[in-house]
Amino acid sequence: MSNKESMSNIEVRKINKKSIVDALFEEGSLTKAEITAKVGLSLATVNVLLKELLDENIVEQGEILKSTGGRRPTQYNVNENHRVAVGITLSRHHIRIAYVNWTCGVKDVSSTLIKFENTDSYWQFLRNLVTEFMAKNHLEEEKLYGIGVSFPARIINSGSIEDIEPADVFKEVDFQKIKDMFRCRVLIVEAIKAAGFSHIGTMKQKNRCIYIHLAEDVGGAVIADGDFGGLSNRTASFADVYVSPEFLSDADISEKSYFERSGTFGKVCNRSALLGDDCSSLKEFFEILDEGSNEVYKKRWDRYIRALAWMVHTLRVIYDANIVIGGEVSSFINDRKEKLFELLQDNDIYGEEMNYVRFSIAKEFDCSIGTGFITLFKMEEFYGQADD
Repeated sequence: MSNKESMSNIEVRKINKKSIVDALFEEGSLTKAEITAKVGLSLATVNVLLKELLDENIVEQGEILKSTGGRRPTQYNVNENHRVAVGITLSRHHIRIAYVNWTCGVKDVSSTLIKFENTDSYWQFLRNLVTEFMAKNHLEEEKLYGIGVSFPARIINSGSIEDIEPADVFKEVDFQKIKDMFRCRVLIVEAIKAAGFSHIGTMKQKNRCIYIHLAEDVGGAVIADGDFGGLSNRTASFADVYVSPEFLSDADISEKSYFERSGTFGKVCNRSALLGDDCSSLKEFFEILDEGSNEVYKKRWDRYIRALAWMVHTLRVIYDANIVIGGEVSSFINDRKEKLFELLQDNDIYGEEMNYVRFSIAKEFDCSIGTGFITLFKMEEFYGQADD
């Protein structure tokens, strides 16, 4: 057999194995007969390929079903831990880490309070933190599918997932220095876009939603059929949308710096818009707000929730999709969502129920979880290779 023919057979075999794995992703569990019908291969071929997939630990045996007259059929499913990744998100005051698998399962998360500094001691602290996290979860670094690292950045191109320019205090971050810290492949991504990717859904149920991230940095993502929607990775840069023109001055209109224009969604609805210079935490702010005696806090909250309601209403009208609100501010809004819903209903022209507004379960861990998911699902296209 010639090398050309041999390579052709190898490629066909890889394609057929991938079709079986894709079918199991989409359906959850299938018997051999169901796989045969689903992918259009002979039972003999499915038997051979399934054995290889079992030996490679990509597929595992599942439940043995009741007999319908012959041998009891066995279900097969994807081994959820065949590919796992660690997602790391750096923010101004935290390092958050998530351990995820390729069926969109979240195995563990951690959050550490530490101010970001582009110093050797900070990077060594991060390295030690990740080592401890992996040891706790019995992870071997060399066997990870990859590590993702995200932080606030500006997306500068619609090509590679790593076409980003670090922003704010992260401006001097050296991508290669981060990659050299670890003994596996590393992907660098933008934090808010990663947060949106935490809501892609499983292969069986690919989500379609508009994600809004509310933290110190504000933005979002359009998720369509389990992936980013739009023509470029810049899609859903909600932070740049003007929501409060009455607050604008000539300086604001001409200002082009990152998230600094006063009338934009990014400025009106970030964490600092609530805290100002006189409050140290969101927990403290909302405790004082709920006491009802601080008029300054009432005005900040009123401005914030009105701008958020305007943005949610606008996105709903444009996309006609569920709106998911995440990020560290989201849980506090969820506890007080009656005001948001009241404002949305005031603007509603369709007589809709407010069930299209959802709140992220992961909250402040959206970024690190999404960073892990991007590593699992985008690593291959970035590096141009697969781990089959």
